[in-house]
Amino acid sequence: MNLNRLEPRRILVLLASSLFVAYLIFTLFHFLRYPAVWVDEGWIAEPSLTWLRVGHLGNPSLGAYHDLDRHMYWNSPLFNVLLAGVYALEAPLLAGGRLLSVGLGGATLLLWVAATVATARHPGIPEPRGATGGHPLRTRTFVLLLVLGGLAFTLDPMLWKSHRTLRYEALVGLAAFGAVAAASCLGGRRRAVLAGLGTGVAVLSHPNGLLVAPAALAALLLAGPPGTRRRDALLFLGTALLPLIPWLAYLAGDAGTGFATVRDQNLSHFRVHASLADRLLHEGSRYAAYFALPALALPLLGWVVVLAVAIRRRIAPPWVAATLVLLAGFAFLPNKTELYLTLVAPFLYLLAVLTGARRPRLALILGGVWLANLAAADGALLLRNRDTDYRAWTAPAAEVVPPGTVVAGGYDLWFAFDDHPFLEYQRWKAGDLAVRRPDIVLWGGHVLRDPVHARLREQLGPLLERHGTVLVTSDVPVYGPLTAYRMDWD
Repeated sequence: MNLNRLEPRRILVLLASSLFVAYLIFTLFHFLRYPAVWVDEGWIAEPSLTWLRVGHLGNPSLGAYHDLDRHMYWNSPLFNVLLAGVYALEAPLLAGGRLLSVGLGGATLLLWVAATVATARHPGIPEPRGATGGHPLRTRTFVLLLVLGGLAFTLDPMLWKSHRTLRYEALVGLAAFGAVAAASCLGGRRRAVLAGLGTGVAVLSHPNGLLVAPAALAALLLAGPPGTRRRDALLFLGTALLPLIPWLAYLAGDAGTGFATVRDQNLSHFRVHASLADRLLHEGSRYAAYFALPALALPLLGWVVVLAVAIRRRIAPPWVAATLVLLAGFAFLPNKTELYLTLVAPFLYLLAVLTGARRPRLALILGGVWLANLAAADGALLLRNRDTDYRAWTAPAAEVVPPGTVVAGGYDLWFAFDDHPFLEYQRWKAGDLAVRRPDIVLWGGHVLRDPVHARLREQLGPLLERHGTVLVTSDVPVYGPLTAYRMDWD
């Protein structure tokens, strides 16, 4: 194809639409089998369904403990509001929630393509080799690098997981990338306004969105003219606060307790790695899990090299600064989940395209190897989960549980029993379950696999043997065994 015969805008539309279609095909493939349904998905979905049914956000499965059944103070609410909108359309609970993440990830990819091209046109970005002073999309090697970057975005195993699971990262990632893109690529006052709004949306999506504020502000100040920095900073901060006003008003409802309920609902977030030194020492576990070392050592090395070259060559300083601020901020967080790194992955793939433009032939070869490594990892995950059928795992128990009976189980089982009064027992002691006296106890899944539930297994196992009668069992790869017990508490 002779790129010089096409308008750059048409090339951009063709590239973006082609990458988007490839993203949808790959992300939707077996998206109900990988990843296996996990506890966080039920925990996050329940407040949205509760809002539709009874008019308030809450987790009734957790009971009145810290008012969790009537208020959701443990997270900011925007994702749950969007999810409630999906459920209002009568979408299936699990598939609808995961499709929301698929859509948010696809929107991020489209924004990524536009931002990468816009940044490549900036005077501070080295012109791709082979260019003749025209638009970068008229350079075949740049187009190929852009395709590789877009495919890496799609195939990155952890990004791929976050875009097909019912969690907050897809929404926070879209807002974070949008905020930095606005700060880096736009002009005039709209840079600060849109960067601020994106930051506010990120915070309204998850508390770790607070890290987007210094990241986007750094990009804003580096990308703008020195004479407007004070104005831009004030506009940014003002517009970042606007989306937060409804949420702050909601939190103010707990003022009567001195915000004790807000604090109590969030205590568990800080019990692990409580000290600052402990948080810094354990930050490496985040990267080890993201890259499943040593399986993805090459992509990790790629991230390091891309960032080092971008810093040394002063390529896209606003994007580099935002990336460094986010990575540094993660080190101070008590939660060491690898999924938080999905917020910076699009930044690094943008920088990979721009740094690769300096040595395009070498970059295309290394990019191809990088992409093959990611694809092999995804293939291994799909192969492992090919028989991971959630319905086959839960249907035997669902078929024998009478309507209206009180069911106790983990949140990974909630989707199959949302039409029953449900008690989530993973935050309880066995004695708590004896007090609540559910009719049916589901024993399996996450609670049997996770070391954090060792004490619950020791306590609840004897209780089930003494008071329970086995109704049915099932066993599905990855999920493992599941047993439904009918309880006799007398």
